[in-house]
Amino acid sequence: MKFNLNSFLLAISTALDYAEEEIMNITTQHSKRCAYISIKTS
Repeated sequence: MKFNLNSFLLAISTALDYAEEEIMNITTQHSKRCAYISIKTS
């Protein structure tokens, strides 16, 4: 089984954004932006 870093980061960032929205009632998409930067710099 091959590990796909892009899919992993997308899944984690989506989960974190949902948690942020649930707790704070807003979403800044911060996790998705960080995941995008991580993918582009690796």
